[in-house]
Order: sequence, then structure tokens, then C-alpha cells
Amino acid sequence: MGKKRVEDVELLLNQLRDVIAAKVVLDEHAGIAAIRVLAKAGRNARHLVRDVQSALMGKFGLEVAAENITVAQLADELEEELIPPRVQFHGVSWGLYGGSAEVQVQLAAPGASIIGSASGPATVNGRTRLAAEATLDAIHSYLGQEVFELVDVRIVPMSEQRVAVVAVSLVGNEGNGSYVGCGLVRLDESEAVARATLSALNRYLTWL
Repeated sequence: MGKKRVEDVELLLNQLRDVIAAKVVLDEHAGIAAIRVLAKAGRNARHLVRDVQSALMGKFGLEVAAENITVAQLADELEEELIPPRVQFHGVSWGLYGGSAEVQVQLAAPGASIIGSASGPATVNGRTRLAAEATLDAIHSYLGQEVFELVDVRIVPMSEQRVAVVAVSLVGNEGNGSYVGCGLVRLDESEAVARATLSALNRYLTWL
């Protein structure tokens, strides 16, 4: 297993529910010798181990024995000290200029207020995509570089509600290692799309 594959595996595991950080340890043959997981308190460690096994098998076809996966769980008070605050959604605004639209998304990061913008066709599908692009623009402004690219944006029905689903990937990653987030559409599709974009990336941003 090469360095790139190890990074992909760790990124996948870091997106699992209640996982704070994950580390892959290789043996002398470049196979997985152990996986060490730091997790929030609350869930049964055996459930976390099964989540890790299922994710590795489903994404990479890797089978790792339960005894090779160790889980350490933080006490609640340590979580507050060690988990960095996340980037948060603060608002979205629109401007229409003829057949074009411009959207601004405001995010809040530790010690910073960030605004991103995007412009394009004022169609229904165009406006939906612009909300995701403006969110990425804000994130790139915060990071000081372009790290992610938009893969797809959808508004999908679920039961009696609608959900915004956004997929992004690392720039130049050719669709591999995508991050997917979702947000419930309440009143404003644009807000749901911005929240879904942030949901897709927040775990990655926390540890970047």
C-alpha cells in the first residue's frame, strides 16, 4: 500500500460517525498491520470497529480483522479541548442582473468571517449550483488556495421532504476520494445547498 492509498484510507475513516482521527500503521510488506482510531465518547467501541471494517471493504475492498483495529474514546471534557471548532454557515444573499445571478455566502471560522461569491445563469439549476460554488469560494478564501472542486449538486425528494446533496472532490483527484454532504431544504434551497457543501468538507477542514 502506497502513501497515497494510506492517505485515502485515513481520509475515509476520518469521515465516519464519531471518529475524530484515524491512523493506519503498515507492516514490513506495506500491508495494514493496525488501524488506530480516536473517537468521541458515547458509542460502543465494537460498533465503531464494525463501521471501520464496513467502510474499508465497501470503498477499497480491504478486509481488516477486528483485533487489528483499536479504538480510544475521549471523555466529554477532553472532546471540548481537543476538537477544533468547525467552519459554520452564517448566511446567503442573491442579486439578479438581467439573465445573470450573483450569490454571496457568508461563513464563520475561528477568528474570521469569510465571504465567497459566484455568478452565472439565473436559471433554477444555475442558482442551485452557484450556491455551492460560492461556498467553495469562501472556503478557498479561508485556506488561501483552491483545494476542492464541485462534482455535482442535486435536490432530491426524501419521504415528504427535499434534501440538497452536494459532492466535491480534491482538485486534480479525477473524481476519486469525493466528499458528499447533505442539507434539509426548509425554506431556501440555496441555504440548504450551502450547508450541504459545508457538511461535505467540515471534517476535512477541521484536520487540514
